Parts: sequence; structure tokens; C-alpha cells
Amino acid sequence: MTSTNQHGLSLQPGEYLTPAQVAEILPGLTLNSLAVRRHRHQEPTFCRLGRTIVYPREVIEKWIESATVEARRHAG
Repeated sequence: MTSTNQHGLSLQPGEYLTPAQVAEILPGLTLNSLAVRRHRHQEPTFCRLGRTIVYPREVIEKWIESATVEARRHAG
């Protein structure tokens, strides 16, 4: 379900994740570690809407992809 506001901005449900949702999706990341990363202006990129912090789902997916390490074939 898409909602459009008075300014014509269209958002899909689930398009943005809360810090708690990101921490739940990514093992090893805690709410505290995400807060530290935000304070240090480190990835992942986030949006601050007043006092609310959200992460675009697309940014999180790209961040995971960029951190992927390719396995090397073992010559044998």
C-alpha cells in the first residue's frame, strides 16, 4: 500500500528501517554500535527526521553488498 502526502511524496511501507530493525537484521550490530557509527558519520547512511532516525532499506542492502568478501578458490 502506497501513501502519498500533501506534497506528492510517495512512500512504500517498509521502505525505511528503524535502528532496531537494522540491528535485528544484521547480527553483530547493536543499537549502540549504530548510534556510534551515526555520531562518527560512518556508514550506513541514515535520515534524521526531527528526533527520529531511519535507514533507507536500499542503503542497507547496498551497504551489505559492498561489505561482501569474495571467497578465493583454493588451488589444489
